[in-house]
Amino acid sequence: MAQSLPKNGKSGVRLSLDAQDGVRGVAALIVVFGHLFTMWLPVWPVAGTATAAAAQRYPLVGLEYFSPVSLFFVISGFTLVAVYGDAELATWRERRGFLWKRVSRLAPIYYLSLLVSIAPMVAYETTFSIATSIPISLLWVQAITMIGNSWNGVLWTVSAFAVCYVAFGPLVTRLRVLPDPALWKLAVVLCTGSTLLASVWIGADWPLAGVLHIWAPFRLPQFVVGMCAGLLSRRHPVCRPTLVAEACSAVLLGSMVACGLVTHAYGPGAWFRYMLVAEFALLPVHALWLAALATPGCAGATRAVLASRPLRLLGSVSYALYCLHLPTLNFLAWAIAGHGLTASAVPQHDRDRHIKMGRTSSITGWFADLGGGDHAGGVSSLWPAVSTCLVVAVAAFLLVEEPSRSALNAWGAQQRQQRLPPTSAPDTITAGREDEVLLITAVNT
Repeated sequence: MAQSLPKNGKSGVRLSLDAQDGVRGVAALIVVFGHLFTMWLPVWPVAGTATAAAAQRYPLVGLEYFSPVSLFFVISGFTLVAVYGDAELATWRERRGFLWKRVSRLAPIYYLSLLVSIAPMVAYETTFSIATSIPISLLWVQAITMIGNSWNGVLWTVSAFAVCYVAFGPLVTRLRVLPDPALWKLAVVLCTGSTLLASVWIGADWPLAGVLHIWAPFRLPQFVVGMCAGLLSRRHPVCRPTLVAEACSAVLLGSMVACGLVTHAYGPGAWFRYMLVAEFALLPVHALWLAALATPGCAGATRAVLASRPLRLLGSVSYALYCLHLPTLNFLAWAIAGHGLTASAVPQHDRDRHIKMGRTSSITGWFADLGGGDHAGGVSSLWPAVSTCLVVAVAAFLLVEEPSRSALNAWGAQQRQQRLPPTSAPDTITAGREDEVLLITAVNT
């Protein structure tokens, strides 16, 4: 039976968000490995050829790193509902404080990543790409315009999240008054529609497939699915949450394994198509997984690992890790190669690597020099590069992200207080966990 809601739709079981920190950290690390590996691998081990033997040294061939993108959008919608589900966000005046907190959270690292990505952009991109990327990236509209995403290409996700955050106030005001059946129907329609759309698009080559992958209107439904899951979880805790969490974890791990098996059997074309569909088909699993992990009483190995202190710390720096990993790897590759920012530093589009997004669009071997010319060590030789990314992320979090966020939030609160009439109470909108709502998304550049 649907829960009876008060007139304003507010309700709530207090959800536990500790494990969500670990989810963000693990997902960010998968994205880093995905980008690093596909741009470092010297040659794709094509089934039936001599290079297939290389697969034994490269277990990350076929790593499915698209679905964490959908997970980031789902977790953001879910967490925002958990934190702001009862907040009054019906008017622009009420939403202004919420949006400023999002800007305070995202802007410092976003613009830092643009600053350190100037050299790679100049080295790699065409004049047209540079000319369009500068204004579009500065305005956070890459995921709307679908051009101008060459200045640190992973930042399209910040643009897509900006669209979701602007929509959150009107959406939560309307969704929280819907009865349970309506929320279930909306979530099912969005999940089914997204999967069917990805299935129809499965034969598309890059960059056409990038419309499905990057365009903000295709990401907003994932955000809404997370909101629906959060609202339903606040009304009805998941039954047997430990069992549900473990089952969802098994499905997600199974999808990773399946992608690797399909890739080894059928090559990079199958790898790309599998990722494109999986990131939408796994939406309901992501939503149910997050709901189970957030339900009071959830235990088990999955939650214990994700809520552990090391993974929660990884989740804290995950946004900086995501935004800064590409420029960090670029500079690291240049340092190992022993040359500066010259024409010789520009990597060639080595089509012999057989690593493609779709049928013809090759992935550039940007990070081939990270192996020092010797990839015999397999994945083990990538750990120094990953460790460097983590060190940079921690430094950026401590020296830039946290101080800047605190200063911007304090300034915003002061400005809001000055606008209040003398008899009004100060702004006390949800404090604490809302500052931890962030994206780490990423995916193909």
